[in-house]
Amino acid sequence: MYDYVKLWVREKEQIDKILDNPLLSFKQLFSIDTGEVISYPITCTWNVFTLKLKSPTWLQITGSLHKYWNNGTNENDFTFSDVNQTIEKFCRQLDLSPSLATIHNLEYGINIRPSINASTIIQQVICFKNTPPSKPYEGNKNHFPFIEFSIDAYYFKIYDKGKQYNTDNILRIEVKAMTANKIKFAGAVTLEDLTKVEVMQLLGMELDHFCSFIIFNDPSINPNELKRKDKDIYNRLKYCEEWTQYDGHKTTTQKRYEARFKDVVDQYGVRHIYSHLKLLVKEKVGYLSKPSKWPISLSIYTKEVDQKRYCKSCNKPLNPSQKKESLYCSAKYVGLEAAHKCRNSNSNAINNLKRKIEKIESKGVLFDITPYVIKQKVKAV
Repeated sequence: MYDYVKLWVREKEQIDKILDNPLLSFKQLFSIDTGEVISYPITCTWNVFTLKLKSPTWLQITGSLHKYWNNGTNENDFTFSDVNQTIEKFCRQLDLSPSLATIHNLEYGINIRPSINASTIIQQVICFKNTPPSKPYEGNKNHFPFIEFSIDAYYFKIYDKGKQYNTDNILRIEVKAMTANKIKFAGAVTLEDLTKVEVMQLLGMELDHFCSFIIFNDPSINPNELKRKDKDIYNRLKYCEEWTQYDGHKTTTQKRYEARFKDVVDQYGVRHIYSHLKLLVKEKVGYLSKPSKWPISLSIYTKEVDQKRYCKSCNKPLNPSQKKESLYCSAKYVGLEAAHKCRNSNSNAINNLKRKIEKIESKGVLFDITPYVIKQKVKAV
C-alpha cells in the first residue's frame, strides 16, 4: 500500500552513523570560479533513494518503499507483511532507527484489476470532490492514461498502471499526502509507525472513503430511455462544469441531484463502475492490511541511538538534566565562562547584523532592505 516517502532525520548522532555507512557515497558541490566547496547540501543516491544532508542536524531521505522492495517497479501488491520486512531491511542497511525518521510526504494506494478496461474507467471520470483534474489524462507525458486532483495538501491520482509498465489491466488509485499533518490522523508520524497494522488500516479506510467522491459518466446510457426528471439531471450533470461551480456551497437540492446522478449512472449504465470499483477497493484494502503472521521487532534499532539534545551555539551535547526548552549550555554544568561564550556567539552575530542594517538605513534607502538580507547561521565554536 505504501509507495513514495519523504523522511527527515534531525538527530545528529543518528545522522553521523548514516554518513559513516560504507554503503553510501555522498557528494558535495563546489564553485567553478573559486574552487570553494559548498557546505550544503551533501547528496547521495542509493538504490531507489536520495539522501540529502541539508545541515549537520537535518538529513532528508526520499524514495519509494514499494520499488525498493520490488527491485524498481510498483505494479504488484505491497502487503503489510511486505512493508514490515522492507522497513526492517531498510533500517538494517542504513543503520537507521525508525523512530528517529519522521514522515513529511507519503504516498499510499492500491492496484486493482477491474473487469473494465482501466483506461476506459479513467476516461469516464468527471471530477473528484467537485474539483476538476489538475492534470487531465491526455496530457500525461509518459503516454499512459493518468488523472490527478490537487486538493488542500494532498493529491488524489488515478492512472493505468498496466499501460505504464506494459503489463495486465491494472488500475492504480493513490493518495499523496504533502504534509505530515495529513497523515497524523492515522498515527503515522515516524517510519516506525508504518510497521503498525492499525496505521495501514486507517489509511486504507480513508482511501476507500475518497473513492466515493469520484464522479463517473457512462456513455452507454441513452438519455432518451430515461424518465424525464432523470434525463434532465443526467444531461446537466454529465459535464464537469456543473459540479465544480458549486464546490462547498451546495444546497440540499443540489446534493440530492448529485446523489441521483450517481444512481442513474450505476443503474442505467452497462459498466456499473461505481459498484464495481467500490467492491474491488474494499477487498484490496482488506487484503493488503491483514496483520502479519510473523511480526518483526525494530526495537534493536530504536535502542541504539540516545535522544540527545545539542547546544545551538557550540553543537555539544546538552546535559540531560537541563530543561527541555534549553537551547544553550548551562553554567551549572559547563561553567559560567563557557555558558556565556555560547550565548554571546549567537547574540553577538544577531546584534552585529542589526547594527549593520541600522547603519545602512541611517544613510537613507528607497525601500525596506530587510527582506533581502541573508541571515547566515552562526558557526559552531
